[in-house]
Amino acid sequence: DVRRVSESLSPLRGEGASFEAAGSARVTLFVKGLDGRAPEHLTRAALAAGPSGASAPAAQLKAIMPALLPCASDRYYKVAAEALRVAEVVMTVLRPVGQPASPIPADVAGAVPGLFAAMRSRLAAQDQDQEVKDAAITGTAVAVAQLADVLAAEVPGVLKMLLERLRNEITRLTAVRAFGTLAASPAVELGGAAGVLEAVLGDLTSFLRKALRPLRAASLGALEALAARYGASFDGGACSALVEEATSLVADTDLPLASAALRLMATLVRTQPSAAAAVAAKALPAALGLVRSPLLQGGALDTLRLFLTTLVSSGTPGAAYDVVVAQLLAVGVSAGKEGAGKAAQISVAQCVAALCSTAGGAATASTTSRLLGDVTAPGDVAVQRQALFCLGEIGRLSDLSGNVQVEGAVSASLQSDAEEIRGAASLALGGITCGALGKYLPSLLSSISAAAPTPKRHYLLLTALAEVLATLSSPASTKGLSDAEVSQVLSLLLASAGSGEEEGRAVVAECLGRLALLAPAPVLAAVQQHAKAPEPNMRAVVVSAVKHMVVERPHAVDGALGAVVGPLLGAGMADEDRHVRRAAVVSLSAVAHQKAGLVAGGGVLGGLMAGLYAQTAGRED
Repeated sequence: DVRRVSESLSPLRGEGASFEAAGSARVTLFVKGLDGRAPEHLTRAALAAGPSGASAPAAQLKAIMPALLPCASDRYYKVAAEALRVAEVVMTVLRPVGQPASPIPADVAGAVPGLFAAMRSRLAAQDQDQEVKDAAITGTAVAVAQLADVLAAEVPGVLKMLLERLRNEITRLTAVRAFGTLAASPAVELGGAAGVLEAVLGDLTSFLRKALRPLRAASLGALEALAARYGASFDGGACSALVEEATSLVADTDLPLASAALRLMATLVRTQPSAAAAVAAKALPAALGLVRSPLLQGGALDTLRLFLTTLVSSGTPGAAYDVVVAQLLAVGVSAGKEGAGKAAQISVAQCVAALCSTAGGAATASTTSRLLGDVTAPGDVAVQRQALFCLGEIGRLSDLSGNVQVEGAVSASLQSDAEEIRGAASLALGGITCGALGKYLPSLLSSISAAAPTPKRHYLLLTALAEVLATLSSPASTKGLSDAEVSQVLSLLLASAGSGEEEGRAVVAECLGRLALLAPAPVLAAVQQHAKAPEPNMRAVVVSAVKHMVVERPHAVDGALGAVVGPLLGAGMADEDRHVRRAAVVSLSAVAHQKAGLVAGGGVLGGLMAGLYAQTAGRED
């Protein structure tokens, strides 16, 4: 019975419900389960005791808390550890995270000291299992972070004990995380009379040299929390040591750690401006080296941009806007000359664009003029390609239509003899179009229509359009297309779907998929209609478009796509043309990996699997 009760309580946490939903009879059984001290019941108690944004009724907490006390002191380490975890969750229920001033119910306030005393005694004990030690450290830190005002007399002693655990090799990892929790709590003061801030800062800084990766990662997180809260009080020596140790982690051998180190130093520059000179002297060269890495992408690249913009905004002489932009461009050109430097040049371009966006219009205009000079001047291909990438990324964030030379320079680069220049110009054209849709989109669409007889130019312009649609359909975009623009783009793509060049048709399929994310109804209607077209190329394109309509995040297109994807892919796999069948199999694979639910229900899967198995038979074509 107790097992069934505890299992029924577990889902309440995720639904934001409270203990009240279980009813008083179930709470009685729940407390009896605690009296039985079964570890699995205590584990479920921890899950059940954590409602999201709702407070547990005082009467039920009053019944539960006394039952926890003997469990926390139990000789069996599993029971004691689980009891401490339940006590930790109870502390967050008494005062939810983010509500440091919320009152504690009077009926249970008197039980808090006793429960905390049980946690504190476990924290002070030396000879006990590692699991119990970790649970005691974490639970005590959470209790102090949430209830520091209630436990004010206990805080100094607890901080000293946690500092001792921080200096113990066995418990220091858990203690590092505990100090991260305390640093993020506005109710706890680690400096001043507590007197542990300087010691904690020194110990955490030294941990960045340790070989244990989880320790370095946890130390970076805790140091960032300390810098955000107390950075203004860090002395120069501590800042210099911190920057030196964090800089050693800025390398592409471990991008998550490098990202955390850059985020820490960006936080330090914001809260302690005097540290900017040390950061510019030590960390900036490492950051510029990181931008060359072909592995740099996603969150790590975002953090690098944040670091550079924060450092330049600090106004330190060693990291002036013009200086950093020049250094970035030099890195990009150098990487471009190494042959495999496209990824590095795009990363450089995104960093330059972020700096321009932060510095303002005058800096953007000045940098744009410089880049135009690099594009139009004959000479090094790496210089021209880097300049084009930068113009595209700057144009993605800012409207460059005020500079009449931009469009002409980018369009002229599409005619270059060098394939690298033409590809960069295509991406640049898509980027500047994103920043000024009203100015550049009509021109781009007209150019695509006119370039139909010349497949290579047509492909480059379609790639530019794909860049526009990918940007507009991204979660971060705040722009879109009007109904008239959607209709115009859709008509153009369908007219281009019969292209004799396979690479051109692949870009058209991508554009159709991206356009469906912006306007599901008209695009899906057109896809269904043209899936029955007599031209095999048209059928292959619309079936291929399905894989570009499927994204990992929930999207408005999912509902409409789910209604048509089964028949569409089923017909594709039964098509007489092998290219259409192949496109259907590839699209089905994409759907199965990204959104399996679209084909898993309604009896659709059986038919699709039969069609898929049929593709394994040998055919003459």
